[in-house]
Amino acid sequence: ESQVSHRLFEQFLPNEDAAALKRCAQEFGDFEMYIQGPVAEGFGAGLVRRHDAVANYMRRLGSSGEMQHVLARLNLFRGTYALHDDVRKPLCKPMLESKKFLEAAATLTGRPRVRPSMLYANVLLPGQELAVHTDTPEYRGIDKWNMPEWFLVVMMHSGLFEKWRKHVTAGVAFFGDCEGGEFLFYPHGAEGRCERLPVRFNTAIHLDVDGTFHGVARVGGPETAPPPLEPGMKLRYAGDDEWELRQEDNVVQSYASGELRFSVQWKANCYADEAEEELALSHKDDLTVEGVIDRIESDLRERGRIEGERPDDHALALLMMDEYIRFPTEQGLSD
Repeated sequence: ESQVSHRLFEQFLPNEDAAALKRCAQEFGDFEMYIQGPVAEGFGAGLVRRHDAVANYMRRLGSSGEMQHVLARLNLFRGTYALHDDVRKPLCKPMLESKKFLEAAATLTGRPRVRPSMLYANVLLPGQELAVHTDTPEYRGIDKWNMPEWFLVVMMHSGLFEKWRKHVTAGVAFFGDCEGGEFLFYPHGAEGRCERLPVRFNTAIHLDVDGTFHGVARVGGPETAPPPLEPGMKLRYAGDDEWELRQEDNVVQSYASGELRFSVQWKANCYADEAEEELALSHKDDLTVEGVIDRIESDLRERGRIEGERPDDHALALLMMDEYIRFPTEQGLSD
């Protein structure tokens, strides 16, 4: 099955390569929690990396008693297998070099020069889910290495900086079977229907993650309690099909492999031609943070959202997210 916005793969990798990707997680070592705390300095200091998605998730909570569990629910475990030319785990190469994803990326973007840029694993424990969001885009001069991720999402949804956007697509492949944990996505926009893709070993989806809202349903099913997470905990394979949640040398909880949700995400930069790729590499036409903030401020003034003095950075950050990022409706989520 395929649509313009995404492609599904029933048998993603040859069996031996899929088994290698499963071993990759087992041999990785410590997976660390994705959310380590709020950004300490710069624009948006005090807000977590994906404040937009976390705040939207909290608004949707049916019970205020669940508030204390928000970070435990959302704080998945991540491990990076490859970053640009740094292939940290050779077992991941079949997925990094996947012809299926390379072709899907070129078709989706209309940009035939596809450069895989990142491969990372996400592991979710029973009781965890992933808030609906769009991924962090990249711009010439501004990316998640120098600005908070919610800021780049604001840039994308504002539509003001398309000339500078690097076109990124992603593929997500599943290397385990678990109860719940379906991949949720909105291929027809935030007002459209929510599609649910079950997690099955060696299946995959390729899509425009920067433009398509997506998330993960609760692993283990809707009634599953959140895991007992505390800052600094790590997850690692202990052998015999068992995983351990650890706080330093102490085992907090053990899980069978089948209880966890394993996915690996592939990301690539896509370029129309050599000139577009060279422009990105040369930094000749890079945006500056100050210039972007000024442009957004002037747009907010045109929209009547700012009058008089510019708000302080914290208030301006919250205003940006409120004005530009339109999350899927409740109706879409409940379908």
